[in-house]
Order: sequence, then C-alpha cells, then structure tokens
Amino acid sequence: MENYTMAGRTYRYYGPEAPLYPFGYGLSYTTFTYRDLVLSPVALPACANLSVSVVVENTGQRDGEEVVQLYLRWEQPSVPVPRWQ
Repeated sequence: MENYTMAGRTYRYYGPEAPLYPFGYGLSYTTFTYRDLVLSPVALPACANLSVSVVVENTGQRDGEEVVQLYLRWEQPSVPVPRWQ
C-alpha cells in the first residue's frame, strides 16, 4: 500500500454531504431536543479553552439516556483534516 491518506475511505473524509446514517443513528426508542447552546468563545484560538453548555430534554414518550456529542471543524485548515472531528 502506497497511499495512506484516508480521503474517500471513511465518512470523516467524504465530500460535503453528511453520511446517510451517521454514527449512532437510530439507537434510541425516544427523542431528545437540544436548546440554548452556548459556546464561549465562539471562535477558538489555538490552545485555548472552550466552555460549552446546552439544555437536553427528553421529548419522547419513553425514558432514555442521551450522550451529548460536540463536533468541531477547522475554518481554514492548512492541511487536509477530517470533516467531522
């Protein structure tokens, strides 16, 4: 194998379209609503800390647990990076 890049080989490097079934799709019997997302600061300099808060509410008819995930992206990367990190 001579080409070790992951471009086009995993959903993290596919084109501008989101995957049809992203990681974790369809794993719950209930629904959740996210609201009041607050990021501080909105733009994050290198090596800075990010504070995040969000309100998560179970809006379905069954009890459930939710794992909150936050994905970040580089605005203008100088090298190829995954679309989802």
